[in-house]
Amino acid sequence: PPMVPPAAPPFDELIQQSQWNLQQQEQHLHTLRQDQVTAAVALAMEQQIQKLLVDTQLDITEFDSLLQPIIDTCTKDAISAGKNWMFNNAKTAQCELMTSHLRNRITADTAHFELRLHLIYLTNDVLHHCQRKQQKDLLAAIQKVVPIYCTSFLAVEEEKQQKITRLLQLWEKNSYFDEETIQQLQNPALGLGQYQASLITEYAAVVQPIQAAFQQQIQALKTQHQEFVSSLKQSQSAAGAQLAPAAEPEKPPADGGASRTGDMKPPMAGPPPGDFDGGLPRPQDPSNPSGPSDIPPGKPAWFDHQQGAAGPQPQQPPLRSPGDDVTAETAEDRGRAHTHTHSLRRNGNFHHPRAGNP
Repeated sequence: PPMVPPAAPPFDELIQQSQWNLQQQEQHLHTLRQDQVTAAVALAMEQQIQKLLVDTQLDITEFDSLLQPIIDTCTKDAISAGKNWMFNNAKTAQCELMTSHLRNRITADTAHFELRLHLIYLTNDVLHHCQRKQQKDLLAAIQKVVPIYCTSFLAVEEEKQQKITRLLQLWEKNSYFDEETIQQLQNPALGLGQYQASLITEYAAVVQPIQAAFQQQIQALKTQHQEFVSSLKQSQSAAGAQLAPAAEPEKPPADGGASRTGDMKPPMAGPPPGDFDGGLPRPQDPSNPSGPSDIPPGKPAWFDHQQGAAGPQPQQPPLRSPGDDVTAETAEDRGRAHTHTHSLRRNGNFHHPRAGNP
């Protein structure tokens, strides 16, 4: 037997599948966009640091050489050496460069927990001495601790988070930060999100072209989906019109339609009764008007008697339509009726006088 092709999926199922594909593609594009935005912002920040290096002529490698003992041992002497170097170079542009370098070291993806925690200890010591010595430029720069604290907190389990939380309690007690910053540190996920949003605003020049390109791709996908759905609906409408059942013809009634006068064809024109070549109808017994007769109840028009036919036939009663009053007949009426139906018998056959002899 021939192979039966698989049935096409229903229209609703095709639309749902297209919608699901659109959502998956949008999600994928959003992920790619976020990755590209993050990379673009990081590149812009790195370029900014390189510009500060050129402008300030600060030896950042010397700073790294002081940071490494803090990362490895985190002794008081190592932290003090690092703090003193920062204060000695605490000019406005240099402060921005030093704190930005610390932020990049702590938030790097490859940074481990000890590196982050020990450099946050250095930050805490710098905050304390900035407040005590009224070093406003360095204090303003080092107060941008939201990314370093929140990133370190969210990257570790609860036991290690407690070590970072102790520092936050100390900062709140000493009022190192304003209320807004404290709220961000108390809710690290929210604080980190707000910080990242601020970066998008700060580096809008590199972010907006990326967002516009991805938005154009997403809009193109939505347009394709809408066109596909519209095409499906048009196909569904066309298929429905083709499959619509034709009007069922009327079936004739069981009696052949004789009882429906509206379906009856008009009577055929025929010769008058005298011209019909054949046996005469059986006369109806005048004494029994309801007796049998050869005249059908629904007689056609050519059963009506014609005027002007000659010749009496006393044996034949007058022809009349059903419902005529039999009792009203007179001898004269019967004579006129016989004249209309008069026939001659010749050689055993009936012939009308007008028919002509052979």
